[in-house]
Amino acid sequence: MPDLRRVRELLLGAGYTVGGVREALGAVAGGALARDEIVPALRAAGGGSPVEVLTRLFWLQVPVEAGAIAAGDLVAAGLAEVSGGELRALLRVEPLEA
Repeated sequence: MPDLRRVRELLLGAGYTVGGVREALGAVAGGALARDEIVPALRAAGGGSPVEVLTRLFWLQVPVEAGAIAAGDLVAAGLAEVSGGELRALLRVEPLEA
C-alpha cells in the first residue's frame, strides 16, 4: 500500500505548488502555459531543481531521467513508472491553490 502522505511531502517539499511552479516558470512561460503553449514552459523548467523536474513530469507530461527525483513513492502510488532509464507520468498531476 503506497504512503500518499510521503507523496504529498515530496510534492510540497519540492515546491510543486501553484506559487512554486509560477516562480520557477516566470511570467512569460506561465502565461504561455495558461494558453496551453508548452514550449516556453519546457525551456523555463529545463533545470534540475525538484520543482522543475516535477513540472516537466506531471504538468508538461515529459519523461525525466529516472534519477532526477526520488521516484519510489511516485511509482508505488501509481503516478509514474520507470522505463528505459526514464520516469514517465501515468497521470497528469497539477498543483492546486487551497
